[in-house]
Amino acid sequence: MTVSPAKLRWAFWVGLATVVVWGANFALMKSVYSVATPAGYLFARYLVLSACAVALLVWRYGMRWPRPGRADLISLARLGLLGHTVHVSMVNFGVHWSTAFSSSLILACGPVFTLIILRWSGIEVLRPTQVAGVGVALIGVLVFLSEKLLSGSWAATGGDLFLLAACSLFSYYTVASKPLIERLKGSLQDRAKDVRVTTRLVDSPACIVVDEGDMSGHLARMLKQAGQSAPASKPILEINAEHALVKKIDSDAG
Repeated sequence: MTVSPAKLRWAFWVGLATVVVWGANFALMKSVYSVATPAGYLFARYLVLSACAVALLVWRYGMRWPRPGRADLISLARLGLLGHTVHVSMVNFGVHWSTAFSSSLILACGPVFTLIILRWSGIEVLRPTQVAGVGVALIGVLVFLSEKLLSGSWAATGGDLFLLAACSLFSYYTVASKPLIERLKGSLQDRAKDVRVTTRLVDSPACIVVDEGDMSGHLARMLKQAGQSAPASKPILEINAEHALVKKIDSDAG
């Protein structure tokens, strides 16, 4: 699919704005910590997030909320504890103890931990360029840590270590479903363009969506019924990795 120059420019500016906002976030957090403790900030953050979650559920389902099964509830609780509560808490305390610059730099090492976890779990084999990139990134992190250790900045060093651990937790979460996705891609390569994990499904194990710019299945059927040709396109399969049926498929295939 050819992307127009206007869309490419728009994507560039949106990406640049995202990087600027993401980087400024650390300086903003440091300024907030000057008037509130990290624990107070986390309390306010979780309070606001909980209120937003309840509002979204009421807006989407009214008072008849989805009721996931016991296995799904346990999985959601485990993922919520690991991927949100522990991860976000460690990030906040790490930013508080470290500097804004070090925090943004260390958290940007997430892809490095993702590559390491993929290699350690045997999912991917790293290319020489990837190995070199991981090595350079790790050397840079060690330089940052050693500088603070030699200067006796124990709080900043502890913050950096917290941030590194938080990065590893988030990276583990992102690759936990990769083997299942790869197997599904292989079995559906003639029928689906891509297979990816989604977080918007609650009760359903999977759904079919169309890629941006592709014609919807409903419109394609209308064109065919009208005797007109429709461009050929494959849908995208989105799966709910925490659904009991998907887990059963994963365990049977493994």
